[in-house]
Amino acid sequence: MVTRLVLLLVTGLAAVPTNYLFVTSPQQGTLSVVKHAAGDPGGGTVTTLLEAPALEAPMGVAVDRQRMRLFVSDLTKKNIYMLPLSHTAGRVALADPSAKPRVAVEGVETRWLAVDLDGNLMYSEEVLNRIMFVPVTAFGTSGFLAGASVSGSMTTVLAEAPKEPGVSNPGDVAGDVRAVYWTNKLDGQTVGSVMRVENNTAPLAIARNADKVYGLAVTPTLAFFSDGNGDIFGSGKYGGSDAVLVTSAAASPRGLAYDGDGSIYVADKGGTVWSFPGGTRVARPWNNLTKVADVLDATGIAAMQMASAAWSAAVVPAFLIFCLSR
Repeated sequence: MVTRLVLLLVTGLAAVPTNYLFVTSPQQGTLSVVKHAAGDPGGGTVTTLLEAPALEAPMGVAVDRQRMRLFVSDLTKKNIYMLPLSHTAGRVALADPSAKPRVAVEGVETRWLAVDLDGNLMYSEEVLNRIMFVPVTAFGTSGFLAGASVSGSMTTVLAEAPKEPGVSNPGDVAGDVRAVYWTNKLDGQTVGSVMRVENNTAPLAIARNADKVYGLAVTPTLAFFSDGNGDIFGSGKYGGSDAVLVTSAAASPRGLAYDGDGSIYVADKGGTVWSFPGGTRVARPWNNLTKVADVLDATGIAAMQMASAAWSAAVVPAFLIFCLSR
């Protein structure tokens, strides 16, 4: 009897995570999406989703992955728009490219947006010195609005100067399951560069190292933020630790986004989207940024990770034993 060990080579499906980065360019009047394979050291592909006259000066952008909704603010039109998305054949696009953008919140001047894990919308109003909140229920259950736009009665002021401390020309906003965060663009070393508020408690400064702070991205343990001098810092998001200079390699970093899987993306007004590792428990310096794509006047950025199926060959560690007799 002869016994043979056969190593089987099979071809099958493997989930390959792909990041879709939504980037605003206010000077060009465009909203773009960058498709980037997670962990790839470059090679992102750029597609224009919307351009003038649909948008004039798009600034803030936020994405609700669960409900496939994209929010974008227009500084000139003073509206926040909601755009339903589709994901088919490894491509993210507008659900109806020919449809006119729907107004979600009307008559607001905001540069920064965020959507929390429950789908609630948050935005800052720098001129009015306040942080606003719109519940997910205001937008209906489908990809379109329940009404023409959100009324004033559906919005809530989360923090406002001078009533609450820690609001000083607010910049970017972010939210997780427990708290809301924002940056300040004026007197940050005094009032707080990055603030955190939880359960109607007084805002807490988790960083005070920079007077003017723009973008913000929050991970399970850290808050990353860009300042007015071209630097990006990281700090523990619960406070109690000093901010660490992560990198000064970007020309004019503005918006930051976390992909939920260890990468921070940077919108650089110098014309580039960058990335760097952000999945660590403590902030640490990174000498180099990884170039993802060229996007003119990149200002706002939001990240959405999707798993796409790709055929790949793999050696299966199983042995087939055949008993052959002669």
